[in-house]
Amino acid sequence: RGQTDRNIRKVRDVVQRKIQRKLYAALVTRKQNGASMTLQEKEFMAQYESEQFTKKALMAKENADD
Repeated sequence: RGQTDRNIRKVRDVVQRKIQRKLYAALVTRKQNGASMTLQEKEFMAQYESEQFTKKALMAKENADD
């Protein structure tokens, strides 16, 4: 298709983030309904929540600096 490697990496990252967002939403629903979760699902949730917390903290810091 004549795309650059940089463009392909960006598209792949966007698709991966969308999948992770949907997976996290599904896992939160399962957790709220009391369904059991695998260790891998628990680790994913912990990592995803940690990343989101870090992003929000960095954004808050940048906004405070303005």
